[in-house]
Amino acid sequence: MIWMLLACTLLACDRGEDASRFHLVEVDRVDHPTAASGSWIATRDAILLDGEAWDDGLPDGDVTFLDEGLAHVWGKGLFTLDGDPIDEGLENPTLNLLNPDAVPIALDVTVGEDTWLATAGGLFKRTTASSWELADLSSSGSLNVLFTSVDTYEDRVVAGAILPTSIVPSEYAGLLSGSLFESRDGGDTWETLDLGSDHATSVALDLEDTFVGTLDHGVQHRVGEGDFTRIPGSPPDVADLAWDGQVLVVGTLSTGAWLWDGTGWSQAGQGAVLGVGESQAVTVDGVVYQVVEGLGAVPPEPAGSKVHVALSFHGNLYHSYRGDSPTDDGYGLDIDVVRNSLDWLDEHPDVHADWDWDNAWSTDLWLAQDAPDILEDISARVASGQDDVRAMSWNNGAMSAMTRPEFDEALARAKESNVATFGEQVAGVQPQECMFSPDHVAWYPEQGIEWVTLFNAANGFTALREDVGIAGLDAFNPVTLDAGGAQMMAVPVYHHADMLDHGGLLGWVQQLHCAYEQDTLLVIHFDADGETWENFDAELGAIESLDYVEFTTIADYLADHEPTGTYPFEGDVADGTGDGYQSWAEKDWNHRLYTQVQQSRDVCAAAELLGAEPCDLTNRLMALSTTNYGLAAPTLHADRVASATEQAAGALADADDAMASVAPPESGTIQLINPRPSTGPALIQVELPTNEDIVLRDGGTEIPWVRVAFQTIEFVVDMPAEDTLVLAWLEGTPTAEGEVPGVPDLPLLDAPFTECAGDFDKAQAGLDSRIEWPPRNTLVDPWEVATCDSMGVLTRTLFRHDGLPGVVVDVEGQLGGSSPMDDLESVALTPFTCRSPETVTWRSFGGSTWTRPIRSPVETWNGQAADGWIELVCSDATFSITHRTTDRSSIAFAPMRVEDDVATVTPLGTLWGDGPWHDARTTGGHGIGDMVVPVVGSQFHPAAPDWAGQEVTYRLLVGEDIDPDVRDLFAHPPVVRVGD
Repeated sequence: MIWMLLACTLLACDRGEDASRFHLVEVDRVDHPTAASGSWIATRDAILLDGEAWDDGLPDGDVTFLDEGLAHVWGKGLFTLDGDPIDEGLENPTLNLLNPDAVPIALDVTVGEDTWLATAGGLFKRTTASSWELADLSSSGSLNVLFTSVDTYEDRVVAGAILPTSIVPSEYAGLLSGSLFESRDGGDTWETLDLGSDHATSVALDLEDTFVGTLDHGVQHRVGEGDFTRIPGSPPDVADLAWDGQVLVVGTLSTGAWLWDGTGWSQAGQGAVLGVGESQAVTVDGVVYQVVEGLGAVPPEPAGSKVHVALSFHGNLYHSYRGDSPTDDGYGLDIDVVRNSLDWLDEHPDVHADWDWDNAWSTDLWLAQDAPDILEDISARVASGQDDVRAMSWNNGAMSAMTRPEFDEALARAKESNVATFGEQVAGVQPQECMFSPDHVAWYPEQGIEWVTLFNAANGFTALREDVGIAGLDAFNPVTLDAGGAQMMAVPVYHHADMLDHGGLLGWVQQLHCAYEQDTLLVIHFDADGETWENFDAELGAIESLDYVEFTTIADYLADHEPTGTYPFEGDVADGTGDGYQSWAEKDWNHRLYTQVQQSRDVCAAAELLGAEPCDLTNRLMALSTTNYGLAAPTLHADRVASATEQAAGALADADDAMASVAPPESGTIQLINPRPSTGPALIQVELPTNEDIVLRDGGTEIPWVRVAFQTIEFVVDMPAEDTLVLAWLEGTPTAEGEVPGVPDLPLLDAPFTECAGDFDKAQAGLDSRIEWPPRNTLVDPWEVATCDSMGVLTRTLFRHDGLPGVVVDVEGQLGGSSPMDDLESVALTPFTCRSPETVTWRSFGGSTWTRPIRSPVETWNGQAADGWIELVCSDATFSITHRTTDRSSIAFAPMRVEDDVATVTPLGTLWGDGPWHDARTTGGHGIGDMVVPVVGSQFHPAAPDWAGQEVTYRLLVGEDIDPDVRDLFAHPPVVRVGD
């Protein structure tokens, strides 16, 4: 049997000699196709039936499946074309065991005696117009949940599924089995068929014939109850097929549409096919082909790429959802998985590995203490030239949310540790959680790092895909990223969910070999503790004998392969929910922790301006570990909360010690310290040792002020850049009042809202009140805010201040509780809305300003690691939102939603929604990975649950044409010291 499979593999791209007596000709083109099946074509703005537009009632969203009057809308569910949901009964206990929140996603439907539905989630039979029943497969002795296709003929039902044997963790090893199921009694009883492939994508039947398309073994054909054999010359990566009794139409994922008539093949088009019918095929580019009689073109010979395969392991023992012990509740599982991986790597001596590690916890502490054998084994592999180690960061840090000194220190410490531990560090980096900023395109090369690896995955755990759009040959080669003229090499990498899209390593290397002439690099990169590595050596065994496959390290491939393309890099990326920062930026805990980081930065900078020694960065870097912020849901492990709390407190103590080392201000003075390179009016709040009226002077000029609390006053003063300002105060009768600005007006500020278990709940307004309060006018805006099963209260105080442009919004809220916690999904206390959003501009933590187009439409997107402010350009407004970072802050403070051409921005809130559809077909994938990742990934849960019951306060400055210096001084106000 082994030699037969090998023969099939070696013939994967053989085309045969006889041409088909039928062929496919182009008959139409459609814009933005999303799916095709039978005579149906779905596009982003229309549904076509035999070329005629269907006036449908579907909700907005990408249509990922359409046939027989049914449509699956990404993130919304299954509907009739009139918009009626038909998901009753689409439940599977096995799927719920993997993830209680997962819902089946429809992939194929067929209508015969009964209507059958294949889903990523199970196989179902329609029982009524709006309900389904899960197929009972127990009689087969096998079980699967990842069904891709189904077809019927009379009482016969055949359903295909994907069985990810090599990446199923051992704890689930016996749970799933079988990739092709057949019933000959209408679904009452079932048996599994020996297909020879675990990656069935499509099924077509008639009385005697069974055709099955696979991702790794082409088209398999069975006559009657005989064995399956591969149709000679069939393409390796079959996405869809249809059979009319005479002609088999086949859609591939890389080489267009194919046609077989029993004697030979013909082929048309290129790239991926979305779907086929008995007489047509539709490509991802929107080309519609029709079957006609006549000799067709013989499929081209394989392009012949040599496929270089690199395995890459991301090591980080410091987890948000596990603790600080060498047990399964801590990093003991990491140690077990990595040891196992090293064992099977040793059994495959031609296979190389790339490693990246955090150093503060993983290599320098816990591995050295509890698993020195791992460090010794990797060091030996490095010394022999078999493996490489590249940088991650010393602190597995949130690199795009770090300042330049923090960035440089994290890299310098990482290099020192890697060289000391492993003997080398190659000139590459894998940023933790793919957090990468346009700043870094210049910064990394200045630190000796020449290339970066970033996910280009076709699923929710990615970075580059939505915002850079690398495809074709460039998706499997180094490319150049250009950020404002600075350039850096980037290597697109992929992970185990992408392998599902391509039929494992075997299917993927066959596809690349057949589709491209030039060399290709396939990097499989994933967490070193991922249990999907446990049986991964089965993937290696399937490709080791192929003469066009070569195992490599990334650095070795880059040594003699230049970038194949150049791409503008306009904005930050990360691999969290929505391909952004939600997973690490939107919990209430995230805000509280990162605020302390911001406070320590500003106080240290102020102390250094006064002559103090620079703060030691150890505590701050440790507090900046991404795993202190997420991605566990709904809350972090208790060990993580405790250690992060200690690290942040240590960073604040370091800052206080630095400030205490410099001379105090004189009695009767207020010292304002501005270490920022910004100048202009700054809003100052200071607590004085008196509750009496005072006179406040800048030299001989009296400054108007307003009392905002017991012993606390507020005023606006012009600050010089990177300098101090000393004001005098004494008890007395003030005379300066200033010019009272107009009553605050923010038409873009909308009503607060929450979302709970999918339900939108708009807050109820109280009675607002206006206060004339020189030198400002104030509007007090009270609300009642529902928090799932309880109520909370919120007061938004809007005011304009003499000398300060824009409107200040102070927020004080007490949220109600939520039981269960997971029901709370979104909290928007100050949502701002505008129409037709165009661009977003922000200040980076490196001090640069960047602009990029708004990603639209998108349900939830937190894409900018912005230090203090963003500016939005919309058709009806251009305005900036700035937040006081020392009151409440975040790695990325402005989550956004775009719906019906309206952008909602929720500063210092959290928005939940369905992630983007990654359209795997455009890069040669099936799409099943995009459906599986949310089932297993804990980051694909709302960040809101830990907001329940919390007290929330923050301050914003909102307006048009506010100078960036003023925004910066509002976000980072001068540090205030009062003389005794």
